[in-house]
Amino acid sequence: MTSEQNRQRDMERLRYLLEVYGGDRDRWPARERLSVAAFLAEDAAAQRLLREACVLDDVIMNCQLPSGRSDSMRLNDLGDRIMARALAEKRQAASFRQTLPNVRSYQSVRARLWQAATLMAACLVTGIMVGQSGLVASPVEQTSEVSSLDEETFTTSLADDGFVIFAEEDKI
Repeated sequence: MTSEQNRQRDMERLRYLLEVYGGDRDRWPARERLSVAAFLAEDAAAQRLLREACVLDDVIMNCQLPSGRSDSMRLNDLGDRIMARALAEKRQAASFRQTLPNVRSYQSVRARLWQAATLMAACLVTGIMVGQSGLVASPVEQTSEVSSLDEETFTTSLADDGFVIFAEEDKI
């Protein structure tokens, strides 16, 4: 690997560490800290990324939440809002299904799809078996068979079967 490829690899690894663990190197896994320590010491762009991550960590840690309510109360409120929204959407979907009398349940639609798929698979298997058995001649074989007959043989073979064909155009 070239030095530029190594630098790009190390930069990607550093970005990953900063996104996952933040700018505080104490939160990084020990092996990862050692692997990027030399890179951080000599690369100015890597040092700039680390400083930016540290500033972001400080902003997050010093963020003031509205006082007067505890975190557990806010989480309970959030859970209640999520449940209320889910129930409202469920009621709306149920009322929508009731307004459309021809709409069947998902299970019956799914069952009909399986029936159709099974029927199509059976048709496919039957077609393959008939085609491989040789019971039906291909259109190419039929055409070559008819074109290889001369007029006398064609008229004679059909006459033997009780059919009469006139070769003249006006009598056909």
